[in-house]
Amino acid sequence: MQADSTLTDGVPAQAGKPPRSYYVISALALVWYAIGVTAFITQITSAPTELGQSPEQVAFYEQVPNWVLTAMAVSTFGGVFACFMLLIRNKQALPLFGVSLLAVLVQDVYNFLMADALSVFGAQMLVLPVLVLGIGIAMLVYAMRALRRGWL
Repeated sequence: MQADSTLTDGVPAQAGKPPRSYYVISALALVWYAIGVTAFITQITSAPTELGQSPEQVAFYEQVPNWVLTAMAVSTFGGVFACFMLLIRNKQALPLFGVSLLAVLVQDVYNFLMADALSVFGAQMLVLPVLVLGIGIAMLVYAMRALRRGWL
């Protein structure tokens, strides 16, 4: 067996048939993106005073432009749809993960370059955006791998 035909979990990868780990990863990613959808819905339905602890944080949330909220919606809902596409083994997962990742980058540009969220929320604020970006990249790469292996 070639090195490329065996996955890290030891399950042989048959052409066109993904291993169980594929479904586990896809389902976990779906949960992750669903949590993002919940965060988005919370942000758009809550009063800014409910979201921030300090007056500066409340002011930050009050000033978030609609295009940033749209990017957040695209990133989270796009990720959910991409995960569904992975689970049903549809090739549309790949462009959906790409669009979702692009929307994450749009949010990050606003938060860190245009609005200076770091000065409002502090360095601990970096953890979640770095995690979101990392998972977005990982899922895009995973979808590309799935496509190459014939799973999509």
